[in-house]
Amino acid sequence: MAHALNLMRRTRNSNRNTINQFVNQTGESEETARVYLEGANWSLQEAIATFRQNSSRSQETPNNPPLTQQEPVVVDLRNQIHIESSNFHYMVGQHSSNQILESLMLGGRLERKWVFLIILDDSFSSYVFQNDIYPVISSQEVFTKNFIVKKVSIGKSDDIGQIISNYRLLTKPVIVIIDPVTGI
Repeated sequence: MAHALNLMRRTRNSNRNTINQFVNQTGESEETARVYLEGANWSLQEAIATFRQNSSRSQETPNNPPLTQQEPVVVDLRNQIHIESSNFHYMVGQHSSNQILESLMLGGRLERKWVFLIILDDSFSSYVFQNDIYPVISSQEVFTKNFIVKKVSIGKSDDIGQIISNYRLLTKPVIVIIDPVTGI
């Protein structure tokens, strides 16, 4: 036991000396030294070579000007039940009769969640998807916390045809993830 403790102390001291040598030769922080040394299995020469190789790459990349900052916009969705977006109306029409999508979008806006729409048809792949994958999706906390999950069959509603044509969905089953504010 005492031998193991002495070995651990010597290893820590050796690693500390190696970190100090890396810092002295490169001028970087101890944290950076530890990252490079651990990646090189505590080989000082290999760690310094990797550091210099990576730092020469970063000098070659152009320095772009910073992006302009935009002021955040606060929107109270509870008081504005109907939010218009040119992109959304372009995709579903100005006076859409698409009640399924409209109700999902409204619910998504109010709950601040994305719409996770699963569209199925009568094919075997839809059957497999419905029996194997959908129960996993609906039971995952990530989905229920961040998405409004809705499963719809093509033959059950006339509104689905409009969703398929507006979003140009060619194959089924298909998963459509929609931002409820923009409709995209």
